[in-house]
Amino acid sequence: MTMESSNNNRDFVESWLMEMPEGLGEVGGLWERLDRTIEHYRMVGWKPEKVKPGLYKIIDGQTRLYWYGTPTRVDLAIWLQRKPQSLVVHMSGKNPELRGKAPYASDLYAAVLDDNDASVLLSDTQLSTQGLRLWKRMTEMGYAVTVYDEYNPGRTRKTFTKPQQLMRYFQDEDQEFGRYRYVLSKPGQNLEECISFFNLRRYRELAGLDSIG
Repeated sequence: MTMESSNNNRDFVESWLMEMPEGLGEVGGLWERLDRTIEHYRMVGWKPEKVKPGLYKIIDGQTRLYWYGTPTRVDLAIWLQRKPQSLVVHMSGKNPELRGKAPYASDLYAAVLDDNDASVLLSDTQLSTQGLRLWKRMTEMGYAVTVYDEYNPGRTRKTFTKPQQLMRYFQDEDQEFGRYRYVLSKPGQNLEECISFFNLRRYRELAGLDSIG
């Protein structure tokens, strides 16, 4: 294996196959942790950057924090880690008092995608039907959802750009949500790059160059 191939393999594993931390959801405990984390950044001198009205972010190295609210009030937030080929969701959470009300997770993911040049990777080990509603909503908004089994990423990768494709896939396959990982991408170059990462992985799998994991 060449040095370039080895580096590509390492980047792929780090970006798409490493153990997923925490999870996502409107769980109050996660929101409280995010609220405290953002407050800590402010207390030590970080000034939130305004992305657009009502949306703020703090970027610290590989850490990216986005939230809806005000510079000092967190309504809905997400904590991501930048990897070589992706943005990996560390956790997300919503103020329990706003459950079922705006702002919505789909809007936050869309804002993150529009503000970055990488796809967003998240697992669905804690959510099932809620997660599927999110994936469907993202395709309705014009974004793409890629699904893959972490143990066979190149072979199992499927990408959906329309709600009916996504719903038919889950209906036909009767998938166990927690076994799969999910990638949100912007259409165009962002999506094409994401697919190319998995295609290259598949070529290496077929050539026996990569072990899974």
